Amino acid sequence: MNPEKARAICGKEIAAELDVALDAWVLARQENCVHHWMLPSPNGATCIGKCKLCGKEQTFRNSELKVDRPHWRKSRPKPTTK
Repeated sequence: MNPEKARAICGKEIAAELDVALDAWVLARQENCVHHWMLPSPNGATCIGKCKLCGKEQTFRNSELKVDRPHWRKSRPKPTTK
């Protein structure tokens, strides 16, 4: 086997090992990440968010609730005076 072919084969083996190591590193980072989700503007029932830190993707449901008035404006019973 000539040296160039040997280097090419070793290079592929090293690249394959690096790919495996990189996949393991990404998986470990995703498992230990305190995610910072970046979500697109709502469009449809769901959206796909991506973690700004590790790149993990997750599907999120968009809110479909119709609220007549915001919860912070609910009227409270007036206190009774005696």
